[in-house]
Amino acid sequence: MKHKLQFPNYNHEHIIDEKLSKHSNFIIHQITPHLFQVNDGKKVFEVNLDEIKNGLAKAYLNGNIFPFEIHPFYGEEFEKISSRTQLTHRQVIIKAPMPGLISKIKVNLNQNVKSGESLLVLEAMKMENELKAPQSGIVKLINVKLGDPIEKNANLLVIES
Repeated sequence: MKHKLQFPNYNHEHIIDEKLSKHSNFIIHQITPHLFQVNDGKKVFEVNLDEIKNGLAKAYLNGNIFPFEIHPFYGEEFEKISSRTQLTHRQVIIKAPMPGLISKIKVNLNQNVKSGESLLVLEAMKMENELKAPQSGIVKLINVKLGDPIEKNANLLVIES
């Protein structure tokens, strides 16, 4: 899963992929749950992180404090849709009701779906949770793949009527 780190005090953001240890120009190694070793290609330094609460945390580096936000990142196209102040009345974002694993995807991009039709299955705590379409329409964006681990409230797909 990819995440977007945003540093609002510095007007900077960075996309990281937790499946990879190399992020753009950085190589990141987790030493303990809150201590990371970062190599920027020129020097190696250690970064301590506070516990992340509601996507907010602080990083400590060389005596400096860097507040940041971390959120799941689903790609540029989804960022454009979800960053709008309000989706059109014709679009609805299907969000994960709980953390889990995508075990089945039952729709395809640009497929017509009816209200109540099964869209995908989210496996959580050894239970399969079927997510259904809240409205009829066309699947405009699928933001997950089979086997993806998903966080609660993750944006899964968009239906447009």
